[in-house]
Amino acid sequence: MKLRILFFIASFLLLGASCDLGGFSLYQTKSPGGLFVSRDGGETWQILGSVTTQNGTQRVLANTDIRQVFFDPRNANHVYIVTKGNGVWESKDKGEHVTLFLRYDVRYIAYVDTKILFAIDKRILLYDPKDGSIRTLYIHGDPNAVITRIEFSPQGTLIALVSTGEILVSSTKGESWSVALKNNVQLEGLMVSKGTMFAYTSYGGVWSSSDGGSSWDQVSKVRVTAMGQGGAYVYMAQSGTLQKSGDNGASWIPMTLLTKDTLPLWSIVGAKDEKVLYYATESAFYSSRDGGVSWKSRPLPAGRKPIILQFAPDGALYLGFHSLE
Repeated sequence: MKLRILFFIASFLLLGASCDLGGFSLYQTKSPGGLFVSRDGGETWQILGSVTTQNGTQRVLANTDIRQVFFDPRNANHVYIVTKGNGVWESKDKGEHVTLFLRYDVRYIAYVDTKILFAIDKRILLYDPKDGSIRTLYIHGDPNAVITRIEFSPQGTLIALVSTGEILVSSTKGESWSVALKNNVQLEGLMVSKGTMFAYTSYGGVWSSSDGGSSWDQVSKVRVTAMGQGGAYVYMAQSGTLQKSGDNGASWIPMTLLTKDTLPLWSIVGAKDEKVLYYATESAFYSSRDGGVSWKSRPLPAGRKPIILQFAPDGALYLGFHSLE
């Protein structure tokens, strides 16, 4: 408890004013959005993020964008939920019940040994749970820059995306960073497939790196809304289309989808078995058990736009939504 108090005091001093977390706009008794889990391939969904308010009322974390669900690599029951403007929430039961962990507008988190990296505005911070200390590792020189993503490459280096179009790389566990790629468009996502890392953007383009992020090659110029990996394949979702690659992006094979509209495919993931695939649009959830030859549709568990769709270590599907805005 003492360490957690020290952590929050340090957070206030270092990060400034926080968002309001106590309003009804964040909590609901029944969620129009939020975070859901399915343990039967999308047939049924359970809402997560149960919060006990100060007066003892049970609510759910609802009206906030879900940016990331991060599973502790040392304990799969331990989960961090990163939200837009409403802090980072911690769960010790796979997201079913949550408590506030950090009050600030974190973009992304990653583990480094036993410590946690936070991407907050133009900074990368390191939190040590042993003593509650927070240390600034990196500050971008552009005051308008926002660090939007941090991931480990297959080679063990850290990769960070910046809103200014840069890809940063660190071989010192975040202690120092260098610019590996500079684009004129913002890269929005990172995806790891075996020994290769992919960076992509809906503005147009996919880049890949197989050397820990030191060099990047553009493998596609299409506008990509999401990428996923399953079995031997990498999947690339565009507006109304889906393609797969079995050679780490050197060539792409179009796939047949159930949707024929132009709705953006906000997320696509593949199971360990490449026969089992899922994707989601603004209106429905789709699953395939034969590698995308045929698809089955199911209603979304919430009436909002889905923004993350990912597997938990135990194989469950987590689906996060945009807020009411």
